[in-house]
Amino acid sequence: MQPIRVKTEIKIINYVDDILLLHQNKEYLKNMTQKVIETLIYFGFTMNTEKSETEPNQTVIFLGWERNLANTTVKTKQKKQASLFLTIMNNQDAQSARLRGWTTTMILNKTAIPDRNQWIVKF
Repeated sequence: MQPIRVKTEIKIINYVDDILLLHQNKEYLKNMTQKVIETLIYFGFTMNTEKSETEPNQTVIFLGWERNLANTTVKTKQKKQASLFLTIMNNQDAQSARLRGWTTTMILNKTAIPDRNQWIVKF
């Protein structure tokens, strides 16, 4: 991806096999998207056309996150939000334990998970 980044003015964000191309000019982005696709195919990459968006949009889904580029908002599925919330809560619990001088690892009892899930639903 680095040679493509150097030769173009587009912003390229990639993670494993997911690629997001960004540029202010819609027409320029459309042309460069086609050139990037051609370059990747030339080097032996294949493209899943069913999962690919090749037309510039203000709203894109990248790595499971829906990004609205016009008003810079990000959304995700409720299950992923709940997972992130649980991770934050677990990290806060662990930090609280360390501040109290506990040196053992805290493990959340599985029976407590439904109680936490009720809090998340209320959230």
